[in-house]
This record gives sequence, structure tokens and C-alpha cells, in this order.
Amino acid sequence: MTLALNLLAYVVLSTSGLLLLRTGLREDGGLTHFLRDPRVLTGAVLYAASFLTWLFALRRNELSLVYPIFIGTGYVVVVLASALLLDESLGATRLVGIALVGIGLLLIVA
Repeated sequence: MTLALNLLAYVVLSTSGLLLLRTGLREDGGLTHFLRDPRVLTGAVLYAASFLTWLFALRRNELSLVYPIFIGTGYVVVVLASALLLDESLGATRLVGIALVGIGLLLIVA
């Protein structure tokens, strides 16, 4: 699997997992309630699968390349997805942060 496909798999799995975890944890309830919520369970499985894609990428690529690309891209996608799908705030400061992360990513892969 190429680094680009691995990155895509990581971002889709981790973002989906985090969004499901967040929606499942919005409700009040104890630990047993959360452990039975299908959103929490599915989110945990997807997030764990994203970790496996991270390990696969790390095995084949340099840490100094993989870590910033995966974490930076994941950060940007999670912030944007949270704003679009969870109606979380996306102010000017966060937009500037996303732009700076994007510039950093471009510098790393150049």
C-alpha cells in the first residue's frame, strides 16, 4: 500500500471513529452505558483500525515523514468534519491554525 493510500485509510478511519465516539459520548450515562452504545463501540473499532494503518505506514516509511503528515492531516480533517457534522465552532483562529498546518505539511513533503 502506498503512503498516500495509507494516509487516506488512516484519516477516514480515525476521523470516523472520533466522530462516532464524540456523538456516543454526548449523552449522559455511566461507563456501562457507553460500552453498550453502538456509536462508541464502532468508533473505538474504527479508531483502533486507524492505529493499525499508522503502524503499517511507520513500518515502511521514515518516522520524521509519516508522523507529521498523518497527525497534521488528521488534525485538519477532524476540525473540519467536527464543524460540518457536529456543528462545532470554527472560528478565525482555528482557520488560521488549519492554514498553518497545511503550509507545514507542504513544506514537509516538498
